[in-house]
Amino acid sequence: MNLNYSSLYEYEKCASGIMLKKFLAAGDGSVTDIVIPSEYSGESVTEIGFEAFARSRFIRALVIPGSVQRLGGGAFRECTSLESVRVSGGIRQLPAAAFFGCTALKSAELCEGVEVIGSNAFRKCTSLESIMLPKSLWSIESCAFLESPKLPAEIVMMGLAGSTDYTRPFRRCVEFDWENALRPDVFGLALKYGSYDNDRDLVLLQIVKQGLTEYLILVERAGWLDDKDEDHIEKMMLTAISFGQAEAAAMLLDYKRTRFGFDGGDNFEL
Repeated sequence: MNLNYSSLYEYEKCASGIMLKKFLAAGDGSVTDIVIPSEYSGESVTEIGFEAFARSRFIRALVIPGSVQRLGGGAFRECTSLESVRVSGGIRQLPAAAFFGCTALKSAELCEGVEVIGSNAFRKCTSLESIMLPKSLWSIESCAFLESPKLPAEIVMMGLAGSTDYTRPFRRCVEFDWENALRPDVFGLALKYGSYDNDRDLVLLQIVKQGLTEYLILVERAGWLDDKDEDHIEKMMLTAISFGQAEAAAMLLDYKRTRFGFDGGDNFEL
């Protein structure tokens, strides 16, 4: 049952009309499907406050009407039962962390009129499989879709590139939480579009230190090791050993043997 009873919310007058300041039924398990009211006391509901619905653990479905023009940061963060959301085009900018940590969220629809998706807006949405993006969208801020492993690689790439053009190269590697933030399929797409061409050595160092063998296979296939001499490969191998990454070290050892005819030589403890 859809609910939009005014008693569920705390309101406050604001410059543009009425702000829905707080959802008062966050702990009520009978309130699961929410349609935000478009009016209160004869005035339009134009804003939803900062973290107004945050950690409301029973909400499963959400519709935000066209009257709403602004969401506060983290408005729906960590609503861990939320499965679907529809955001009207009245909201031109989805704020930072709007749906951060909504781990049950499977689908999201952003209507025509939404122009910007804020940083971390859909981060850690671990069940998110599809998101409908409008033609009006032109900017996607940093980390908008990170740690959302079920989204297509192209969607994650948009967030990394900061635009709706996922083919635009991006340059971030040193501070990446690789295993959580950048999946192998996303990394493979980034390689295809030359996203790391200016930072290959830094990327290789990260991969070797963290023992990310799937990524090592990808960079080998992309030809990133072709211009490395025998000494460089051995240094990478020793780096892997020093960081306790035995599998990566073994892969590099095998690559060295195959490419340079390495016959065993020194003994390395893997």
